[in-house]
Amino acid sequence: MIAGTKDLDVPVDIVTAFYEQAKKASQGTTYPEPDLIVIEDADHYDLVDPSHNAWQTTLNYILSYIR
Repeated sequence: MIAGTKDLDVPVDIVTAFYEQAKKASQGTTYPEPDLIVIEDADHYDLVDPSHNAWQTTLNYILSYIR
């Protein structure tokens, strides 16, 4: 999961709460523990905007799963 601290559409506290629940749910299963990356000064759309520095973090995270 990736969240921006300036995201008003899905605030970081909601993402964090979801992450904590997903982390608990993954315990004792074969599912991997989820990741949480919080990017300072990024809003909802910065995470997928190639002109914003948050995009590189998003891209690297995605690529780490397909390499």
